[in-house]
Amino acid sequence: MLHVSETSISASISINSIEILINKILNEKLDSMILCPRLITVEEAAHFCGVTQQTVYRWIRKGLIKKVIFGKRCLRLSTDDLKKFVDSKTRNNDEIIDEIINNTKKY
Repeated sequence: MLHVSETSISASISINSIEILINKILNEKLDSMILCPRLITVEEAAHFCGVTQQTVYRWIRKGLIKKVIFGKRCLRLSTDDLKKFVDSKTRNNDEIIDEIINNTKKY
């Protein structure tokens, strides 16, 4: 014979309700993160790309990366834009082999 107390039933219902609520909150947070790309500092962008902050500022001045400005001294970069920029600079093996064979550099 199986004996189930009321407290164990209410506890499992409460845990189940909490799990549903947590999943709902996480899904809403995930949806908002998808709509709003993450913004990072110039220092974080430089670290990500393995370059100096001065190089990142140069890319911004040349218009290679878009900037987001909040006030006079708060500048941020979109991780989506930074990733697109890095992807545009990535070369495949065929390009590198052609460069070596032809002794020409593609910039």
